Amino acid sequence: MSELKKKRMRYEVLEDVESFLLNRIKSHEEEIEWKSAPRDDGEPIPEWRLEEIQDHKDKIAEIKEVIKSLAKL
Repeated sequence: MSELKKKRMRYEVLEDVESFLLNRIKSHEEEIEWKSAPRDDGEPIPEWRLEEIQDHKDKIAEIKEVIKSLAKL
């Protein structure tokens, strides 16, 4: 297999990984949006839900770091 073909295949795999990770970010953002919505009864968002929102934000931050590292591969 030629070096050019290897590089092209590697690039395609990295693109697929990046696409998957971007979809994961979108999924976490949708969860954050859903969990951040004000309650119908006017009650504040429960602490456990705020913790879940923060977990999603932390996961997004980690995914973004992984995406940055893909460029170095």
